[in-house]
Amino acid sequence: TRQIRGGSSYASASDTKLHFGCGAVTKVDELTVTWLSGRHVKLQDVACNRVITVIEPER
Repeated sequence: TRQIRGGSSYASASDTKLHFGCGAVTKVDELTVTWLSGRHVKLQDVACNRVITVIEPER
């Protein structure tokens, strides 16, 4: 589990990148992002050694 907290103080900036090590595997079976709104994004069969951008769904 990893967490990003942005906008915690006036005029602050935080890196919004998370790094997960995959070890010897080449893919992750399932990756779930839970937003503060309670919405979820599930990705399946995610290849390692990639940059992935996840955007919160509107509804």
